Amino acid sequence: MQKYPVFTALTALFMLSGCVSESTYVANERQVTQRNVDNTEAAKTRISLGLNYLRRGDTTQALFNLERARSMAPNLPEVYNALAFYYQTVGEQVQAENAYKQAIAKDANNADAYNNYGAFLCQIERYEDAERLLLSAISKPGYIRVAESYENLALCKLEQDGFEQARTYLGSSISHNGTRISTLINSAAVNYAMGNLADAKTDLQRIQRLGRVSSRSTLLSFLVAEKQGDEPTMRHAEQLLLTLYIDSNEARLLLQQRVRESEFEQLRERYKSHLLANLKPTFASTGQVAIPQAAGQTMSLPVANPQLRIRHKVPEEVVVSAAEREVVVIEQRAAESSTPVAANTNTATQSDDAVPFHLVAEGESLHSISVAYNILLARLQEWNKLTPESRLRVGQRVWLGPNNAPPEPQAPPVRLASAQPVDEYYHQVAEGDTMFAISYRYNIRLERFMAWNELTEKSRLKIGQKLYIVDPASINHE
Repeated sequence: MQKYPVFTALTALFMLSGCVSESTYVANERQVTQRNVDNTEAAKTRISLGLNYLRRGDTTQALFNLERARSMAPNLPEVYNALAFYYQTVGEQVQAENAYKQAIAKDANNADAYNNYGAFLCQIERYEDAERLLLSAISKPGYIRVAESYENLALCKLEQDGFEQARTYLGSSISHNGTRISTLINSAAVNYAMGNLADAKTDLQRIQRLGRVSSRSTLLSFLVAEKQGDEPTMRHAEQLLLTLYIDSNEARLLLQQRVRESEFEQLRERYKSHLLANLKPTFASTGQVAIPQAAGQTMSLPVANPQLRIRHKVPEEVVVSAAEREVVVIEQRAAESSTPVAANTNTATQSDDAVPFHLVAEGESLHSISVAYNILLARLQEWNKLTPESRLRVGQRVWLGPNNAPPEPQAPPVRLASAQPVDEYYHQVAEGDTMFAISYRYNIRLERFMAWNELTEKSRLKIGQKLYIVDPASINHE
């Protein structure tokens, strides 16, 4: 997943509102306009100009206007808040921090300064100070950006792989502002990474109800539906990506079957690595490793001494915990070749010395199996003679260790309208074709393609079926 940005709340842009008063000379009807320019308002106008120049990349004019603002109103905290953001943008960290401190010194109750300073410290990895300042911003009376500061806290925790705390902070942000789209999609992404698929789906449904769907939220909907085995939602998300967002990076990843490179799958991999890192110290100190499991299930197997070099395969000790949901098996390289222990109700073995395997259930993918057993995806592919493009079928055997078994039959690969048209008017449906893929291949709008062929979203294509790829009204049937 792309690196989460730390959100920085900018001081609002200020519009010029000079005070104008009118008077007349004594014994003279001629009116005179006298402009009493308030320095504070003039300084706010300079701040507005400076920030606009900064957004356009003109740092020279930005600094000039911000310095002018400081000369006009040296005690105005917004001046130093804006200067801090300028220095932060140009990479002058020392000057940025000094400016943030000056903003707070000018007004100890300026919550925006605490929020911005905290976000800045998180960016430079001073996490404890960042959290303290962001919580201080939230505690200020009358602060209207509480949801934003909670989101900053969550993003800061994610920088430290604090997934549980990030999820809690995102929930607080949503409680204070349930219409904040960035918070909702970040919450959905974190829930997806942690395996909380129902909660991720709820977040995405809120985005849909708000009418703020994007290519990012649509791809995440596709991934959540894929893990849940929800084919109608997958097809709907695919349709949206390939029609409304065809030029997006998310649509390209889907068309090229590279969704595992998406930001959401990368975050999921980070969470898996985080779990593994937390489990390793337990194994090193006790010779055991805690394995999350379903409630009420426990098991304990003998473990080999990790200091010994043995040449036969031995099972590893596994202590199953009822506190977690997923099954995670840690591989111990206690020998020149070792085999992970299967710890899943869908797992079977042929004999005590056989390599364990997993039987694929509906909705599962090789990635979800790698997460369940905490085995590297590349290693699973190698052991099962699979490629990133391979698709599993229900009941397929996935080996969880090195083996000499022949490759298992796989599900037919999904193809993007690979068959050739029958003629200039028709396309003949091939295995793996979808309405979206065919319309995309022939550069036809999906709605038009469906209308030509009297299809709906619920229609099912049949291999060998002939479909119009031109408007049938334009065909001369004589």
